[in-house]
Amino acid sequence: MTLVPLDKAPARGSSVRSLRRANGRLLLDLLRRHGPQTRAALAEATSMTPQGVAQIAADLVAEGLVLEVAPDPAAARRRGRPPVQLAFNPEASATVAVVVERGIWHVAVADGLGRDRVRRTVLDRPTSPSGVVEDLAATVLDLLRGEGVDLHRLSEVVLVPGGAPGDVALLQLAGVELDRLAAALGAPVRSLSAPAAVAFGATAASSDGDPPAALAVLDVGPDLAFAVVLDGSLVVGGRGPAGGIGHCAVPGHDRPCRCGRRGCLSTMFEPETIGHLHRAAGGSGQVSGVRDLARGAAAGDAAARAVLDELVAWAGYAGAVLASCHDLDAVVFTGVAADLGGPDRQLLAATLTRLAAPGARPRLATRVQRADVDALLAGAVAAGLGTGPRRALDPPGPN
Repeated sequence: MTLVPLDKAPARGSSVRSLRRANGRLLLDLLRRHGPQTRAALAEATSMTPQGVAQIAADLVAEGLVLEVAPDPAAARRRGRPPVQLAFNPEASATVAVVVERGIWHVAVADGLGRDRVRRTVLDRPTSPSGVVEDLAATVLDLLRGEGVDLHRLSEVVLVPGGAPGDVALLQLAGVELDRLAAALGAPVRSLSAPAAVAFGATAASSDGDPPAALAVLDVGPDLAFAVVLDGSLVVGGRGPAGGIGHCAVPGHDRPCRCGRRGCLSTMFEPETIGHLHRAAGGSGQVSGVRDLARGAAAGDAAARAVLDELVAWAGYAGAVLASCHDLDAVVFTGVAADLGGPDRQLLAATLTRLAAPGARPRLATRVQRADVDALLAGAVAAGLGTGPRRALDPPGPN
């Protein structure tokens, strides 16, 4: 992003106002991510002049978006009058996250720092697309009013489908009417896939250490959906979020796929395919998922062990493709991968590392996470806040 310091911009009314708003958002983001800063530090970090920062900061303080706080104790011990610091006011904005399941809304309202103000699960909700939009608007408005949240402070509403295929379909059908929901709430509304929400949440959760600047979440299941977040931004393609690896062909595999072709990688994780592979390997009994395979393998079922090893290998291969294509720091596996035991999770990580491009191996981290409602809500809030890797303030570039 190239910044144009406000006081160096052309002095035209609309241009000045738009630049002031853009630079104001930038200062707010810096304060939210890095904590209290002096006006001089903000000017240095953004390459804006001190006068420009002072003008915008005065507006932000007047609007209640920024607070003036006590000087840094270290600065207070030095000679001279220490400069007052500016701090982001977490009460000045609110983000709403909603996990949409068929007939159930899980709603979280968070402040400007992503801290929960309230969470609520609402049952017996509509299951038609038009009903979803109307009921979501009423539910969110009632919750905000009940918590005393000023609707003018609502920054964004982020919707995420639950874990069932019907949840995804419901939200996709309702998506064409999300503009009506945005109009009713007076705030932007967007939807995220479950892998994207987990990816944002995983990035935000790592903010106290060395956060992964490049992370992918792979939902191991019938769709093999994934999401990639690079430097806090979701990677998108020409038609939306980039996220389809499931239609790579598997040699020797001929199961029909919903795409109309046969032998796609995603079909390896369908219950019917798992049962078929288990029977073909000489197994008996009802087996229709990774959890069944894991239990059977633990009980000494050789067929279950063989099929489970094959599925783990293919999941590791899919993760390795993502890691190599995007030069990732970390890969998070969700979906049926959460049903794997410790040794199989280790095998999954080892397979990914072995197959990934050599340059990615030394720093590539892997883990398995269950994409439950808490994880989806936390990720939706992080996405609404624009939370990405937190790094030290960069030194200023040339003006």
